[in-house]
Amino acid sequence: MNTQVIRPLGDEEYLYWLLDFVSRTNFVFAAHIKGELVQKHLVFALAALQRRHPLLNAAIFPDKEHGAVFVKTAEPVNISTLCLDSFSSNFSGPEHPLVAALEKEHTTRFDTEKGPLLRLTLVDHGQDEKTLIFCFHHSISDAVSAVGVIRDTLVACARIMEGKQPGFIEEPDAGPLECRIPKEYRGTGGFCKMAGHSSWQNIHRLVMRPVHVPAQTSCWPDERSDRLILTKFNREETARLLQSTKKRNLTVHPALVGAKLKALSEEFPDKKKPRIWQLSLVSFRDRLEDAVSPDALTLMISMAETCHAVDKDMPYWDFCAQIKEKLAEKIEKGFHFYYLPWQVRLLRWARFARKDDENGARSLVRQGQVLRPFVAPVSNIGRVDIACDYGSFSLTGLHFGMAIS
Repeated sequence: MNTQVIRPLGDEEYLYWLLDFVSRTNFVFAAHIKGELVQKHLVFALAALQRRHPLLNAAIFPDKEHGAVFVKTAEPVNISTLCLDSFSSNFSGPEHPLVAALEKEHTTRFDTEKGPLLRLTLVDHGQDEKTLIFCFHHSISDAVSAVGVIRDTLVACARIMEGKQPGFIEEPDAGPLECRIPKEYRGTGGFCKMAGHSSWQNIHRLVMRPVHVPAQTSCWPDERSDRLILTKFNREETARLLQSTKKRNLTVHPALVGAKLKALSEEFPDKKKPRIWQLSLVSFRDRLEDAVSPDALTLMISMAETCHAVDKDMPYWDFCAQIKEKLAEKIEKGFHFYYLPWQVRLLRWARFARKDDENGARSLVRQGQVLRPFVAPVSNIGRVDIACDYGSFSLTGLHFGMAIS
């Protein structure tokens, strides 16, 4: 067994590794393919990607000094196959057979001590219709990096089918997030700012108490059945959405959040302005001291938390503008530098009072249920940068799925 250490896990990487004992922290992408694509091409493509990204050759071992470390593994990315005759781009809901396959991948735990921390399922629908289900462990990647891996996998397959080499250069490991956070948000000064921010946020939460979405908080996350409901915009719908947001000086993110919060507010017919807390995932790639390569496989995300009183009589686009304004204010004040990075850093420091195993993970989850006994919807801020045409095949759709509980 190769136990050559790559490096210790960063604070956020450690959090996702620990939580994985009781709450699946995998996330999945479903890439829908039309045209010729066979498994042997994927084998060669993923081998090239493993040579490109150090963390695609990684497993995770517990470590007394650091909690956990990345170690090198010689294992290839596992590719499994599945045949589903019925395929439709219009998913009818969680009972769709492809959605069931995605849910299985999402909830199946990685063997983290064996690695690698990426796996792929090739779903053959017949008639040159296929779906590639990429499943990532959250300790090595966020959704932005994952899209890059998917893009490079398809590019490599296309080149191999043309008799060419994948042609990738090695991307060095970007290292953990906390090494790149601006200095004013680190050290004693950063801690004091975080403490002030957290105190104000907790007071705000007590005063503006959130509504409680019905949820089974009494059972453990690994005892629940997380469901994924996929939605898809066609090209015309996407174009209309982009035009509508651009005309109102908005982005897609507040438009989607506004629609979601408006719909969720209907669960509370007795409240005219239910207060709902929203978590928006924020990429750090353009907000760090040292630039991160756009092709690096890394975990560089945080969250910005906003509270919205959903006035059911307020016009939809006015509500979206309010969401954009509140989120911009949080980001301008650097809230994303405080929210997740400092929380996971404190968690890492407290690990000596807790075991780095399933019992420690359950203790952490129970603390979270006491401190935050409510549900907050989560949305990504970002866009997918990926081509559609790859010569002998094309990408006709891409879905992201994760249900972290």
